[in-house]
Amino acid sequence: MGTDEFTSATRIESFSDAVLAIIITIMVLEFRLPAHSLDRGIWAGFIEPTAPKIMSYALSFVLLTSMWIGHHAMMQGARSATPRVMWANNNLLFWLSLVPFVTSILGDEPSAPVAVAIYGAALAAATWSFVFLRWLVIKEGSVSSQPLAVQYAGLKKAMLAGGIYMASVLLAFISIYIALALFVLGPSMFFYWHMKITKQVLARSVAVKQTSGT
Repeated sequence: MGTDEFTSATRIESFSDAVLAIIITIMVLEFRLPAHSLDRGIWAGFIEPTAPKIMSYALSFVLLTSMWIGHHAMMQGARSATPRVMWANNNLLFWLSLVPFVTSILGDEPSAPVAVAIYGAALAAATWSFVFLRWLVIKEGSVSSQPLAVQYAGLKKAMLAGGIYMASVLLAFISIYIALALFVLGPSMFFYWHMKITKQVLARSVAVKQTSGT
């Protein structure tokens, strides 16, 4: 295996995509109904026992896919992957691999402050791991196709999200509803930013094509 192949950012991206797909699949496998539960009817036998699990799964799914989009954009703009970047990426995947576990805890005990706090702590750890990875990519000079301004903007957004999730850990013991609202705020913020950056990139691409055509 050559050095260029070993340090290719594409290899990290492909590996991370596979791990995230497995993580999401594991979350789905957590859905189980007790034997003969449907005999009690749709509401008592299905909707009531599974609604908290489905909602916690949907929340984690949005969070993971938001993280995946950010990771994809970051690696698409990376020139190479140093050993430190690789280990920072492994650290991120470690914390993301805990999401199915904490999602199960939240789904089983959605009204328990401790369960909400544990979920928020896992999200905070994963997000700050993402912050460290993005910072390392910038610091090591691995950025190629994306302007540094875009990378730094993504870094600031990730730091803000990490702070939000850390706050949710404490707020869970005051109001679980505020903590749950913060869980939704994080990916919503990234969704708006990703859409804005995508429009800017597409507009820049169109402008370059028009300039080259003339």
